[in-house]
Amino acid sequence: MLTVVQLMQALNSQRYSADMNNYLNTLRQIDPKRDNYYKDYKSKVTIENQIKSMGGSQAKLVLKGLDLSTMYHLEHLVSLQELDLSSNNISHLHTFAYLQSVESLDLDHNKINCIEGLGLLPNLTHLSIRHNCLLKVDDLRPLQSCAALKELNLEGNTLTEDDTDYRNSVQQLLPQLTHIDSNPIN
Repeated sequence: MLTVVQLMQALNSQRYSADMNNYLNTLRQIDPKRDNYYKDYKSKVTIENQIKSMGGSQAKLVLKGLDLSTMYHLEHLVSLQELDLSSNNISHLHTFAYLQSVESLDLDHNKINCIEGLGLLPNLTHLSIRHNCLLKVDDLRPLQSCAALKELNLEGNTLTEDDTDYRNSVQQLLPQLTHIDSNPIN
């Protein structure tokens, strides 16, 4: 069945997208030991199709709610300024260093517990990472190198629940911020 998916991808992945997703979902059910492989493969095909459908360079890309588990081909998105990856299943961001032009990044409702790759984004001004798996304010340390970062949304992470004074802690760690959780900093 995986061979059929690969043939569809080689022939015309955009045309056979729905069939490929159905086959990959079936494979996940009958072969649960390789569930992560099939999820990542599905993410790869979905992202490839989105990039193909973009045509030339666009400033904004919305990949919201596509059940993505990881990101592929970010090297093709270096001129992207806005990226919406909300409502997916992304857990790590180590390949995000390619997004050198991104200014606004929406990662709400994912499974992110480490933001290492975001520290290399020089133009990032707005980051929304609500409802993820960030445990403590120290997890935000990679953002110290994002000098342009002004707005940070963290609501729904464990760090906001366990630390009643987390906004002050975040402000001390990231003094360049002007807004935390959509609230202006005085």
